[in-house]
Amino acid sequence: MMEERGFEPDIVAYSTVLNCLCKKCLLKEAHDLFFEMRKQGIKPNVITYTTLIDALCKKGVVSKAKDILGTMKKQGIEPNVVTYSILIDPLCKKGMVSKAEDIVGTMTKQGIKLDVVTYSIFIDALCKKGMVSKAEGIVGRMTKQGIEPNVVTYNTLIDVLCKDRMVSKAEVIVDTMRKQGIEPDVVTKQGIELDVVTYNTLMHGTCQLGRVSTACELWRKMLASGKVPDLVTYSILLDGLCKSDELEVALKVFQEMRNSGLQLDIISYSILIDGLGKAMHIEVAKELFPSLSQ
Repeated sequence: MMEERGFEPDIVAYSTVLNCLCKKCLLKEAHDLFFEMRKQGIKPNVITYTTLIDALCKKGVVSKAKDILGTMKKQGIEPNVVTYSILIDPLCKKGMVSKAEDIVGTMTKQGIKLDVVTYSIFIDALCKKGMVSKAEGIVGRMTKQGIEPNVVTYNTLIDVLCKDRMVSKAEVIVDTMRKQGIEPDVVTKQGIELDVVTYNTLMHGTCQLGRVSTACELWRKMLASGKVPDLVTYSILLDGLCKSDELEVALKVFQEMRNSGLQLDIISYSILIDGLGKAMHIEVAKELFPSLSQ
C-alpha cells in the first residue's frame, strides 16, 4: 500500500485514509487498514478508534463497534465522551435504554462528564418510550451540572408533551427557553431563537385540545418574531379552524397562504374543502376545485 510507494505513513496519514474509507462506507477496507496500521507498529489514537466505531455504529454493527472499544481499552487508550456518545446513540434508537445507561455508568466511573449531545440522545429515547417524567428529570440534572439544554433537547420534550396533550407543560418549557435567551433554531448572540418546528408542534397540540384561539395567537407571535410559516403551519391552522367551525378565519388564512407565494399542496385544499362541505358551504367549496386541478 502506502509503503510500496516509498512513503512511510504515520498516525495522521493512516487516520486520514481511514476516515475517508469510513465516509465512503468501505468498512472492510477500513477494518483491514486499521489492523495493518497496528501490524506496522503504529498505535491508533482515540480519534482513529472513534472514527471506526462511528462507522460501524452507523452501519448497525454495534457488536463489532463494542469489540473495537474493548481493543481500544486493552491498548490503554481511554474512550472520550464522543466515543461513548456514538455507542449510546444506536442503543437508544433501538430502545435499549438500560444498555445505554450501563455505558453512562462506565463513563461516570471513569470521570467522563456527559455533554448536551449525550443527554439529548437519552432524552429522545426516554420520550419515545413514554418515560416523560424521567426525561424531565434528566433535563433538571443537566441544568444542575451547568449543562444548558439546547434547541434539540427542548424540541424533543415539547413534541412528546404536545402529543400526550400536555400542552400547558410544553408552554412552560417555551417560557423557560425564553428566560434563557432562547427563542428556538437560529443561533444569535443572545442565544437560540423558537424555530418553525417548535411553533408548529405547539400549534398542533393546542388545536388537538380545541384551543384554536391559542394556536392563532402562537401564529401571530410567530409572524411578529419574523419567522416564515411553512405549509405545515398553515395546514395545522386550517385544520383547527375548520374543525372549530371558524370558516371565515380559515378562508382568510387560506388566502394569506396564496398571497405568501407558498406552493399549495392537495392537503391544504382538502382540509378547506372538507371543512366547507361539512358546513354545507358547497358553492364555496366548488370554487376551489379549479385551483386544485391546476
